[in-house]
Order: sequence, then structure tokens, then C-alpha cells
Amino acid sequence: MVYQDNYEKILDQVKTFLTAKNIDECSTKKLCQACNISTRTFYNYFYDKYNAAQAVYIHYMKQFINSTLDVWFEERADFFIYEASYIRHCMISSKSNQYIEIMKKIDLEKIRMHVTEDANKDPILKSSVETGILLFVNGLSSMFLDEQNKKFLMDEKVFNSGYNSNWDVIQGWFPNIVWKYLSDTPLQSPSEELLQILENKKIL
Repeated sequence: MVYQDNYEKILDQVKTFLTAKNIDECSTKKLCQACNISTRTFYNYFYDKYNAAQAVYIHYMKQFINSTLDVWFEERADFFIYEASYIRHCMISSKSNQYIEIMKKIDLEKIRMHVTEDANKDPILKSSVETGILLFVNGLSSMFLDEQNKKFLMDEKVFNSGYNSNWDVIQGWFPNIVWKYLSDTPLQSPSEELLQILENKKIL
């Protein structure tokens, strides 16, 4: 495989490592050896191996940030299905909460890009829509992870089945108060916070 830079090479190796073992069990030194790079080069891009594991998902979803909502959630579901082992080994790691919070934040900011101006005309309505978005995003994560106990909730068959959903199914999970004020195409540019997550290779 031809890589554009060491960043992509590292992400590909991280994903490969995580098909077989928990991120806690992966050695940064062995990861660097597989990439044929120094540890110094690795730390030019990432704070640690957990940061690199987060970046695999972010790097994939970044290309769809200006897409329609249906494309966003279809691609999100496809990633979870085809990279199920990677997802599993991130979710049961010692820093699973860090990983899931990044995923939730990206979804939250993406949905906010699609909220119509009508939802912002009344403060109470705006608050209700925002609450509904938060409920939706938290509901997605609770389908497969017990965040409090850091426990993965689904076996692989159930996991794949649960996320093998088309947009017709996913859109039904939105609260009515949110769905009423969503545009399929983005109406706002990505927030500064979202851009920092997507562009900064060292993700906090």
C-alpha cells in the first residue's frame, strides 16, 4: 500500500493491530517497528497510542463532514460493521470513555450543522432541540457500550446486526422535536471545535 505520509501509515497499522488485541495490549514500540518509523516520529503526530486509536475513526469520518445526514450515518454504520474488531478493542480499553466521548462530540457537532434557523428563533425551542440532539447522540453510544462499567454490550453478531441499518431506520431514532428542524444538507459550516478535532493530528 502507498501512503501519503507517516500519519496514514500509523493509522493503518493501528487498525491492523486492533483487529487482534486490545489497545491496552498494543506496544507503541512494536507499532513503530511495523511502520518502520522512530518513536520520535510517532510522537510528532500523536500523544500516545490511545490518541492514535481515536484518530482512525476521525480520519475516516472527516471526509464526510460536509455530506448530507443520510450519507454521514450510513458511512458511520458501515465503519462500525466493517471495522467491528477495531471498534470492539477500543471500546473495552482502559480509555474507552475518552474514545466514545470523541465519537459523540463529532456526531453532536455534525447534527448541529443541519439545524434550521427556525429552531433558533425561540430560546425554549432552541433548548428543546439541543436536548433532543444530546439524547439522540447518547442513545447511539449506549447501544453498544456501558460507559460507567466500561463494558462492551454486544457480541459480534448482534453488533453487526444492530448497525447494519439504512437511513430509513436511523432517522427514526431522532426525537420528533429534532427531526422537525433538521435539514438533510448542512446549513452551517463546521464549528471551530469540530475543525480542531478533525484537523489537529494531536487530539486532546
